[in-house]
Amino acid sequence: FKNVSNANFDSIAVKVNLVDAANTITTISLPKQKILLINDTLQINESFASTGLASGDYEMYIDVNPDNSQPEQYHFNNMLYKKIYLRAINLPVNWVKVSAQLINNSQTKISWTTANESNTDKFILEHSVTGSNFAPIGQVAAAGNSTYNIDYTYNHLQPADGVNYYRIKQVDKNGVFKYSIIVTVFKTNKTGSTIIAPNPVKNVLQIIEPTAKQINTVDIYTTTGIKIMHFAFNEKSNYFRLPVATLASGTYVVQIHYNNTITNTKFIKE
Repeated sequence: FKNVSNANFDSIAVKVNLVDAANTITTISLPKQKILLINDTLQINESFASTGLASGDYEMYIDVNPDNSQPEQYHFNNMLYKKIYLRAINLPVNWVKVSAQLINNSQTKISWTTANESNTDKFILEHSVTGSNFAPIGQVAAAGNSTYNIDYTYNHLQPADGVNYYRIKQVDKNGVFKYSIIVTVFKTNKTGSTIIAPNPVKNVLQIIEPTAKQINTVDIYTTTGIKIMHFAFNEKSNYFRLPVATLASGTYVVQIHYNNTITNTKFIKE
């Protein structure tokens, strides 16, 4: 699912409908996904409990943004249809909740609760500043087996300025794993000024405004003053994304044109 609109999307809702041979519809609402910025892409990687569903053939319909709560132009492109065979299995863990909280604008407290753990080994905490490229930041030992709710926490001591994305990789003792939903926090810098992140960058450079601002255009220059990229926005927002994957490795200058001012900030392309 790609946000091709001219506005940022809030956390995206996803609904799954399963239709059995008797045309009985079972609706499964998945947890909301990440915030989707302009031109960003959402990849859905979810599992759901099949309790109460018999094994057999099903027709599966996945509906992204099912209630048209986001400012789309064409919702009919958001449907995915597939025939599946469902075989009920026991998952190593059931997620009850996952949350992230920024504490004193300095560290992130990640909390999660599980139910009915079976053969669980560990939880690996993963972090990203883009919402797609995740890296491990720590791990917590799992209970192993339980028939009751268990609460876990982990503190990320060095979140980046801007949007921080977190997910949890649950690994069982046989090496099988699955991911939690993605949760986010927003960290402002000490001055409350514009954030250019990530820096260094590989694919997408984000301009993050703690307070929504009108950005008209953005230009990228080499350090010798040659303009090599131009972006026209002409909108007021907190988030702006610049695809820079095609740039060669090196140091560049991003020049932001507001209504009355121009700023220049250096960044490194990996």
